[in-house]
Amino acid sequence: MEAFEEEAIRDSEKKPKCWLRSEYLNTLHSNIKFTMETEKDGVLHFMDVLVKRTNNNKLAHGVYRKKTHTDRYLNAAFHHYPQQKRSLIKTLVHRAETICDDESRPEELKQIKEALTKNGYKEKDIDRVCRTQRTRI
Repeated sequence: MEAFEEEAIRDSEKKPKCWLRSEYLNTLHSNIKFTMETEKDGVLHFMDVLVKRTNNNKLAHGVYRKKTHTDRYLNAAFHHYPQQKRSLIKTLVHRAETICDDESRPEELKQIKEALTKNGYKEKDIDRVCRTQRTRI
C-alpha cells in the first residue's frame, strides 16, 4: 500500500502538503477500489476484526464474519495430513486469542468448537490442540 501511495504522489501533477487517501487513488488502477467504512450502531468492522463501542464508551473487539460466512472448513474426514487439520484448529484459536477481548473470547471459542464439530472434528482432538496453546474451549 505504501509503495502504491508513493507512486501516486510521485506521479501526481500537484504535490499535496497533507496526504489523505481519496478518490484520486481509485482513478489510478481499474482493479483497485478504496472504500471507507463508518461506524453503524456502535459497530465497525475491519477485515476480520469487529470493533464495538460499549455503554461506557470504551471499545470492545471480537472476530468479524461476513453474513455469507458458512463455517465450512477443511473437513476432518478429508484425506489431508493430520498436521493440516491441527493447523486449522490452531489458526482459528490463535485468531480468537489475538483479536478478541476477554469478554468476547469465550463466545468465539465456543463458536469455533461448534463449527469444527460440524466439520467432523472430535472434541478430544480440538481440546488436545487447545491444551498445547493453553486455551480452554
